[in-house]
Amino acid sequence: MAKDKKKSKKPFGIIIIIVILLLIFLGWKSGWFSGQGDGGNDSEQQTTQVEERGETTSSEASDQEIDITVTGDKIVYNGTTVSSEDLREKIQNWAPNATVNLTDDAAIKATYEDVLSILTEAGVTIKETTK
Repeated sequence: MAKDKKKSKKPFGIIIIIVILLLIFLGWKSGWFSGQGDGGNDSEQQTTQVEERGETTSSEASDQEIDITVTGDKIVYNGTTVSSEDLREKIQNWAPNATVNLTDDAAIKATYEDVLSILTEAGVTIKETTK
C-alpha cells in the first residue's frame, strides 16, 4: 500500500503572513495608522493645512472686504474701535489684494492720513468715501 502523504500547511501559513505584512505596509504608507486615511473629509484636512501655513486661497483673497471708518480721532475697524497700532497688526492677517472701504466721517486730518498711510504701505485696494 502506498503511504498517504500529509499535505504541508507551511505554504498556506507563509502566504497568510505575507498578505498580513503587505497590508500593514500599505496601511502605513497610506496613513491608516496616523489617522489620515480614516475616511474623513479630505478638503477639511487641506483647509487645516492651509490655515496652519498662514496662506489664503484665491476665493478667500478675492472676497475679503474690510470696513474702516475714521470718525474724529477714532478708527473703527469692522464695528470695533482700534488704535493705529492695532490696525497695523490686523493688516498682517489680510489677504494681499483685499479691498478696504475707508469712510471719512468728520475725521481729524492727521488720524485719517495715518490710516491712509498704513493701508497704502500694506498695498491693499482702497475705496474712499466721505460722509
